[in-house]
Amino acid sequence: MRKSKGFTLIEVLVASLILTGIFGFLSYGVIYIRDSFKLIAMSERYSRLHYVQNFLENELYLAKKIIYPSLKSNSLQKHYKILYVNKYGEMNMVFLSKNGTLSHYNMTKESFRDIQASVSHFSCIKKENGNLELLVSLKINKEQLVIQYETTITNKEIY
Repeated sequence: MRKSKGFTLIEVLVASLILTGIFGFLSYGVIYIRDSFKLIAMSERYSRLHYVQNFLENELYLAKKIIYPSLKSNSLQKHYKILYVNKYGEMNMVFLSKNGTLSHYNMTKESFRDIQASVSHFSCIKKENGNLELLVSLKINKEQLVIQYETTITNKEIY
C-alpha cells in the first residue's frame, strides 16, 4: 500500500461539515445571548417606568386630600406638581426638579426623596370626576418612554 501525502476528498468534506456545524452553533449562541441582553435592557427600562407609576398610584390612592391641583382650577389645564395630604396627615408634594428628576418632598418631615431620574416630562390634569390623569415621560438611552394613566383618589375630598 502506498501512503498518501494529503487528505482524501471525503476527509476534507467531513472536516468542513464538522467545522460548519460548530460555527453554526456558536453563531446561534452569540445571537441568542445578544437578544437576551436586549430583552434584559428593555425590561429594565419598563420596570423603571412602572416603578414611577406604582409609586404615584400608591401615594395618590391613599391620599386624604389633594390640595393642588384644586377643584376650582380649569379641568383641561396641565399642572406640573401635585400637593396632597397623605393618610398620616402629612403634607407632601411630587414635582419635576430642574435637573430632570421626579422628586417627592414630605413637608412635615422636611425630607426629599428622588423617585426617578431622567424624566423629561411630568404633568397632571384634574378630571371633573375628581380623578387625576398623570403623564410621565422618561428618556432612557435616547429612547422616549411615556406612560399616561388616570388614578382614583379613595377619599373624594378635593379642595
